[in-house]
Amino acid sequence: MPNNKKEPFSLRAIGAFTVSGVEIYQSCDELPNGNLQELEKYVEEYLKHFYQTIQIVELDAFYKNLSYSPYHEELRISLTLIHQKKYKEALEYLCDKGEGRFCNGDIWINNAIREFCESK
Repeated sequence: MPNNKKEPFSLRAIGAFTVSGVEIYQSCDELPNGNLQELEKYVEEYLKHFYQTIQIVELDAFYKNLSYSPYHEELRISLTLIHQKKYKEALEYLCDKGEGRFCNGDIWINNAIREFCESK
């Protein structure tokens, strides 16, 4: 939100939350011990693979992998439903989820999401 730009980073909570991503691909490789050119080649290959992966990954893969990385799962799912304008589904999803993990002043995140969805 524009008015958040005036606040210190530690107080930028109104309308903004940081949500960890979901792992959709994992590869463990050992970096080369060689010279800078070898490292550059390795990084280029990684970026090429990353670009190819994000071109084909669908939203279903995001949801499928949420269970492997449950941190912020409720927030990720409910915000994705809102982004898709599925307000009723977001309300149904949050019906048994409690208040959520984040609080801003006297309103908890899941209650704020419910309030927003009910206004749509």
